[in-house]
Amino acid sequence: APTGERFSFEVIVVDDGSRDGTVAVAEEYARRAEATKGLPRGALRVLRLSRNGGKGAAVRRGALATRGKLLLMADADGATAVADLAKLE
Repeated sequence: APTGERFSFEVIVVDDGSRDGTVAVAEEYARRAEATKGLPRGALRVLRLSRNGGKGAAVRRGALATRGKLLLMADADGATAVADLAKLE
């Protein structure tokens, strides 16, 4: 968003049927951030896929669940810097 302009955001974590605790970690982080950091309720959502359908299926499901005008997709490995959003506008 341009300087001084307010914007809202959402974070969508898509779990692709993993059994590694991703869902529990994301849900606990959301609870704590809402309680202690002022994260708006519902700004972090966890979507669970019943089985691993691959990266494409997870990206598609997450993209279809978005509610905003802009979409920045980022893997958990941090390859895309959220700070780069302004460069994409």
